[in-house]
Amino acid sequence: MTEQTAVTATVTVLEQRTELRVTGAPDLRNQHGGGHLRPIEVTLAHRAGGVRAQVYGHWVRSTGEVTDAPLTANYAAHGGDMGDWPEWLAALARQHAPQANTAMKVVDV
Repeated sequence: MTEQTAVTATVTVLEQRTELRVTGAPDLRNQHGGGHLRPIEVTLAHRAGGVRAQVYGHWVRSTGEVTDAPLTANYAAHGGDMGDWPEWLAALARQHAPQANTAMKVVDV
């Protein structure tokens, strides 16, 4: 049997993707035309230097009629500046941000 040697390694998160089901979030302005987007899912992609969000939902007509037509909205924050994002979406991105790089012990087998 060989002896195990412990070493210290730095682990860097290159990208962390989080997919979330959303209920009760406010409608978003339709980035592609009239009406609004009623959010049902959010995908967050955190990378070094920024975060992207894709919000998926249903199109709501300007009259308020909810359709089953799919619609997406995309947001990007380079350098973490989410100032032009809806506040609830920015809060989700901050809440699900990966932890900073950490040193950890690993066992070399």
